[in-house]
Amino acid sequence: MIIDCHEHLPPAKDGKTLEQSKAELLKELDKNKVDYAILIPDNTPQSEIGSLDDVLRLTKNDRRLYMMGTIDIQKRNYPSQIHKTCSTTSNKENCCCKNFPRTRHNLSHGQETLPRLRAVH
Repeated sequence: MIIDCHEHLPPAKDGKTLEQSKAELLKELDKNKVDYAILIPDNTPQSEIGSLDDVLRLTKNDRRLYMMGTIDIQKRNYPSQIHKTCSTTSNKENCCCKNFPRTRHNLSHGQETLPRLRAVH
């Protein structure tokens, strides 16, 4: 069994939809004999590689694709990202979570992230 644990949808450009990007990705997985893939969404709404909501929708009933939720506390919508990521993990729609912990070059991991995560969760 082969699992690609860090994948993004191919960019939806030039009129291509995210659904077409998903189909393109599945063809690539087949070509390379990859059984499963974990997709990482973009933290930006209406992203050409799929936002959190887009990737959740595209992977919801697909047995080969899973989502890794992402949280970026530099974005204003990080509380909703945390909520969606945690609630979808319990529903098995999201298989794991990636946090972007450094918000400033001089801060170590956790110094700013943990208080914000605790306040929301």
